[in-house]
Amino acid sequence: MINQLSENTILAPASQCTVRQHDQEYLVYNVKSDELHLIPQIGFFVYQLCDGITNIREIQEELQSRCVSTGGDLQERLYSYVDQLVERGILEIVGDV
Repeated sequence: MINQLSENTILAPASQCTVRQHDQEYLVYNVKSDELHLIPQIGFFVYQLCDGITNIREIQEELQSRCVSTGGDLQERLYSYVDQLVERGILEIVGDV
């Protein structure tokens, strides 16, 4: 993990990205890096929860309340996923309260 994420980290969609639905997945185009990313539905759900207000702990709680089975360590998988989105310029860290 390159970014120092904590349960209090607040993330928001990067302003340089545009999102379009494509079948059951979502295409995210980063204008700044000229990269196109394909995000599955559950990944897009997490992306939407990164609204500039909700912290990672609250996102994890929301996922736990909606998922019957997490299939492993949800916290580890969540941190890894949002870290990848930050590295790719899809999400931005806006605070750590």
